[in-house]
Amino acid sequence: MAQRIFTLILLLCSTSAFAGLFDAPGRSQFVPADRAFVFDFQQNQHDLTLSWQVKEGYYLYRKQISITPTKADIAAVQLPTGVWHEDEFYGKSEIYRKRLNVPVTVNQAAAGATLTVTYQGCADAGFCYPPETKTVPLSEVAAAIDATPTPAVTQTSETSKPAAQLPFSALWALLIGIGIAFTPCVLPMYPLISGIVLGGRQRLSTGRALLLAFIYVQGMALTYTALGLVVAARDYSFRRRCSTLMC
Repeated sequence: MAQRIFTLILLLCSTSAFAGLFDAPGRSQFVPADRAFVFDFQQNQHDLTLSWQVKEGYYLYRKQISITPTKADIAAVQLPTGVWHEDEFYGKSEIYRKRLNVPVTVNQAAAGATLTVTYQGCADAGFCYPPETKTVPLSEVAAAIDATPTPAVTQTSETSKPAAQLPFSALWALLIGIGIAFTPCVLPMYPLISGIVLGGRQRLSTGRALLLAFIYVQGMALTYTALGLVVAARDYSFRRRCSTLMC
């Protein structure tokens, strides 16, 4: 019985010795990637910050960092400037030590949107880790609406244009009225006014003749004014109705 117990103890000791003998030399000095490069993120609406806490004696490659959105739209990511370093893995390249913060602007993110972040680093002792990939869940973010109000100055200038054109409109109205007085449609009015002024068989005084002519002309003017107001109220085209109203 004692011999069996001694044999079992000897076998266990031999197993431990062989395990230590065939273990890769120096391998235990390198920590796992999650401890060498502690990754974290924080989102506040459109602002997202990706951060790495790099362990002493380790570094991240700048060119090996990639950020890919899924169901989201982000602005172009600007990585900070690193320090130059040369090793046997990638030659001369930019690296980050100690801490790295990368700001990301999220323009829009739908439900279930994510960011795929890939990075790779090495140890100064000569060990290079394989690329690591992390998936960052994004909070739902709506696209910003650019609502630019119309400047009040522009509206004022636009509304002041018709007011500035009023003198020209009144001048054109006067010229058109004088021109209409010589059209065939108005020619039959001349004998009527002449008969009122001259008085026909009965001789009228100058004051009475002018009063009758004034009343006649004002009656016609008021009639056309009323018709013009009706046309303006109903938004009829003056050009389309001009011939009908005048002739």
